[in-house]
Amino acid sequence: MQPTDPAIFTGVELITLICATLVTAIFLTLSLRAGSAVVAPRANVILALCAFMWSLGGITSSLLEVFGASPEDRWLLLAQAMKMAGAIIWIVPMMAIWRPYVQRPWERIGLRLLQGVALLAALFYLVTYLAGAWGGWFPVPLAQLKESFRFVMAASGAGMLVISGSIRKTESLPRVIRVSFGLVLAGILILTLGLGLRAVCPSGGVTDTLSLLIALAPLVILCGALFLYSKFRFADCFIHQSLFIVMTAIVASVIAVFSQAKGGVWLWTDPDGPEAVRILFAGLAVTILSAGTIALGRILNRLVDRHIFPPPDYGLVIDQLRERLAALRDEEEIGQAVTATAREVLDLEDVRVVTVSEGLAVSLPRRCPRGFVELAPGDPLHGLLPTAGVELLVPVPDRGELTQVLAIAPGRKRRGLVTHEIGFLREVATRISSRRESLRHERALLEKHHREEFLLRQVVESELRALRAQVNPHFLFNSLNTLADLIVTDTARAETMTLRLAQVFRHVLAHSTRPLVSVQEEMDFLRRYLYIEEARFGERLRVSFEIDPETVTRAIPSLILQPLVENSLKHGLGPKLGAGHLRIAASKDAGHIRLTVEDDGVGNAADAVRDPVVAAPRRPDSPGVGLANVRRRLEALYGGRASFALEALAPAGCRATLMIPFTDEALPATA
Repeated sequence: MQPTDPAIFTGVELITLICATLVTAIFLTLSLRAGSAVVAPRANVILALCAFMWSLGGITSSLLEVFGASPEDRWLLLAQAMKMAGAIIWIVPMMAIWRPYVQRPWERIGLRLLQGVALLAALFYLVTYLAGAWGGWFPVPLAQLKESFRFVMAASGAGMLVISGSIRKTESLPRVIRVSFGLVLAGILILTLGLGLRAVCPSGGVTDTLSLLIALAPLVILCGALFLYSKFRFADCFIHQSLFIVMTAIVASVIAVFSQAKGGVWLWTDPDGPEAVRILFAGLAVTILSAGTIALGRILNRLVDRHIFPPPDYGLVIDQLRERLAALRDEEEIGQAVTATAREVLDLEDVRVVTVSEGLAVSLPRRCPRGFVELAPGDPLHGLLPTAGVELLVPVPDRGELTQVLAIAPGRKRRGLVTHEIGFLREVATRISSRRESLRHERALLEKHHREEFLLRQVVESELRALRAQVNPHFLFNSLNTLADLIVTDTARAETMTLRLAQVFRHVLAHSTRPLVSVQEEMDFLRRYLYIEEARFGERLRVSFEIDPETVTRAIPSLILQPLVENSLKHGLGPKLGAGHLRIAASKDAGHIRLTVEDDGVGNAADAVRDPVVAAPRRPDSPGVGLANVRRRLEALYGGRASFALEALAPAGCRATLMIPFTDEALPATA
């Protein structure tokens, strides 16, 4: 391949310088955007300024040369002075950044000497070019000045490579510094070798490759310097954009050089062949390289995110936080759980949920179009916050109103927050509002349930009071009928029955407001009631009680057995000739209390009705007020969990069985 037109390399240099200007502008932006709690290191700021001076001066001088400015033109000399000064002085802040990682004493001394030489060289070139720009006097010819500049840069690069020996062997070197260090050294090596080889081979075909390498080497150095700004907020976004800019510049430079290369071997076509073929291959090359640039840019971005800004498993963290919040019912505890998670996952110095004051309420809405507010060191909002060092405010939405914010203070020792970390903070802020909204909804449902339960309880209690009210008059009516008969036939027994009747009604009045009583209390009442019936039956009635001790203190509905006993006496034992037996029992049966009232009276299978849920009266001719009352009370108190059954016994008699849920609630066993 024949030597390429020098104008091509002027174009490549312009592409490189424009790219470098954009990247160095990013440097400066990152330096100025240093967080409120993290002061940008002076070395980073100076490095960004030097790189910007070099790129801006280079663009200006190249454009002036393209438009025909003479070598002694004042503006051209000033632009070249800016370019050279920036290129040499950048060594000083770079060495300052490397200093903590240099181990050997002689290397530290060499580092200091290199910084001093760089400052002196920069001062020399500035004075020389300024004197030539305003006075037209040069101590040495311009051509020799430019050659000496190349020599100084090559020598400085060699010195940096030597000094970096111990840095390369440092095992504890942070990953981001290691990546930055490697790229910077690679660029310095390319630049140093290129300048040295071009001094040896000033002409020839190899010069094209050397010129291209020298032009692109600063981009490699800039890529390495980018990672030195990784501790600043949103550094990942800036690094992604910068890498894409650098990749685009490299591809554009390669296309510019090889598309105009004489000899045509780069496009696999004969230079003497049809022009259309050259255009076709050039278009294909541009398309392939452009697509490759985009794909490579994505790969580089993924590598940067994975190795320089590795994110935690946010999905797992959010799931764990959701489960933790689901168990909390207090809003303050919810805020504490979220802030503790944010501090732990992102290693933050402080995170707080801050109630928005009047001052914050006025300022925040217009400052958070992106969903968060960044605070500069002198921001007046710092005076409205309860904690120092806050860099970021993340609103906690609450039904469209701004009532609270997450105040984020990363700390001075931590790098700035990057995109995925701020996204995580916004997500946990929404978790606060989501949980609070769920909590309000749960409370509303609970209040509604309580209201409905209260109203239902009032209805049930009213119904039970009405049913108990039915029992008392019914029992009194039957007792008075019996008493009226005895007054005529046996006045002595009538007097005894009257006293016992008074005891029974004293018990009924004492328990009239209690829906539930213990099994023992119910049995004691039945004994008093049967005292009255014994006055009517005399020796014809024999009563036995069988009570399981495990059921004595368990709760059952009050007066629930009296209608069954009355039914047995009136329709079973009353019509029977001779003595009769009434058996009353209480036992535990598979999670229920089985209450049994059994007689050997005149009942038979044709008379009895057996239904485990709904029972009919025992005798077809009986109004069954008492038994119907039992059924309705069981339904009101237990729903389908209780049952009532009547069954005929052979050869005669009837058994009434109640199955009532066995509860752990115990009541006093005294009457």
